[in-house]
Amino acid sequence: MTAKEIKQLRNYALNLINDEDIVQDLLLKIIENNLNFPLAINYIKLSAKGSIFYKKRKEALNYSVSLSTAPADAENCTIEEIIQTQKPDPEQNFEIQEFRSNLTEKELEILNLIEQGFTVREICKKLKISSKTCTKILKSIRLKALEYFAFGEANPPKGSLGESLGPLGKENKTAKTSHL
Repeated sequence: MTAKEIKQLRNYALNLINDEDIVQDLLLKIIENNLNFPLAINYIKLSAKGSIFYKKRKEALNYSVSLSTAPADAENCTIEEIIQTQKPDPEQNFEIQEFRSNLTEKELEILNLIEQGFTVREICKKLKISSKTCTKILKSIRLKALEYFAFGEANPPKGSLGESLGPLGKENKTAKTSHL
């Protein structure tokens, strides 16, 4: 795996997970297991959706409910075994498609570039927009995601996508800068 691919994976993972330590562990695991780029992308997606890294973070935050679909002995499994145990959820796929249908053309375009591992700077160059515009669109996507995906409340739970955005999307000056 090239350095550019690792950088893309890091940016992609930060956009999904938004926790430097978890992303660092994730990248080390990917490099240790010498995964190819498409398999690494799949592994990152699974990690963001509820595999062992996300589960560990939830447990560390003392959440009583685990959203992990990884096997109970995930600590002893290989990455390939974890990926094989993950089954795509048709209902979740439908929800994601429905959510995407509510996005504007520009939001979809930026979201697709983020999924491909582009950084905000690279997106700005590619789409010929300012970083302020790109950041504004990313905030809009984040707020729409918060409204759509089960938060349905003015104050999303800590650790969610909206942690850096306070009540009703107002920026929280004390929070770390967020990646989508």
